[in-house]
Amino acid sequence: MAIPLNWNTEISDNGEIIWKASKGQGKPDLIVELVKDGTNSWNVNVFTDNQGNLRRKSQHCNKGLTLSDAQTHLETTFVALV
Repeated sequence: MAIPLNWNTEISDNGEIIWKASKGQGKPDLIVELVKDGTNSWNVNVFTDNQGNLRRKSQHCNKGLTLSDAQTHLETTFVALV
């Protein structure tokens, strides 16, 4: 899958991942998070970041997923974001 944005990735020791990308001048940055929700479930969060003003993109967020389901959701999310 080709993603035409330059993503910076932060990976935590516990497996959480944060991706950040700039969409260009005058457009808000994108932030995608894969974060733990308890011990066995995961949340996918998506925000735009306009100079520190975060806006949640609820249509791309999902919570209480297995890791496998979260990864599948991330694949469709990244495609929809570009």
